[in-house]
Amino acid sequence: SVIKLGLTYFQSWTSEPVGPPQSFVAYNTSISSLHAQWEEVEESKHNGIMLGFKVTLLKFVDSRFQQVKSQTLDWAVLQTNFTGLHPFTRFKIKVRGFNAIGDGPVAAADVWTEESC
Repeated sequence: SVIKLGLTYFQSWTSEPVGPPQSFVAYNTSISSLHAQWEEVEESKHNGIMLGFKVTLLKFVDSRFQQVKSQTLDWAVLQTNFTGLHPFTRFKIKVRGFNAIGDGPVAAADVWTEESC
């Protein structure tokens, strides 16, 4: 809602972002590392001031994904790396933007580390 007080305007937001990070891609960079990058959440879907991104790495174990690492990144950071991983292993990387109200929708990709020779 927008409130007009004299010449000053205030806008309040009452929900989390409604769009995921755009153009999300993830790929392996070696037998033990992965890289993920994305673009900002579409501005019309912020619902407030965006504070950052939450990135989660999940490993495929026993027929399901289990969380192994997570990061909270500043809004200006649009990429990350995960290192020290097992070779030739299936992972899922999830990223979502967040504001003061909560977390937005997830962008996700499955990716494998390279096979060791």
